[in-house]
Amino acid sequence: YSSPPITVSGDTTTFKVDAFKKGIESNLGELLNNIPGFSVNNGTITYNGKQVNTVLIEDDDLFGSDYNILTQNLSPKGIEKIQLIQNYNDKTYLSNRLQKGQELAVNIKFNKKYL
Repeated sequence: YSSPPITVSGDTTTFKVDAFKKGIESNLGELLNNIPGFSVNNGTITYNGKQVNTVLIEDDDLFGSDYNILTQNLSPKGIEKIQLIQNYNDKTYLSNRLQKGQELAVNIKFNKKYL
């Protein structure tokens, strides 16, 4: 028995990439286009019509809102899970932890053998 391809925990929805891969994707954007709700246009990611503000790699924000180059150039090889984080707030260290952000973030998780 395998775990479901999509799981939801709080504000985070996790997509198991293998369930959506067709094997012909050349970059992250093409992979995301296979996942329900996601759309990538000119490197900009939207989820259910709302723009994704941040792309994290293994929980680290390396690109800020300038992630277009990442969606167009990152190989999907080794990506195990894609997490959609709603109400993301990257300034938690500055603000009250109870304050929710309004942003959408995508967190890319790699299979450990690729790290």
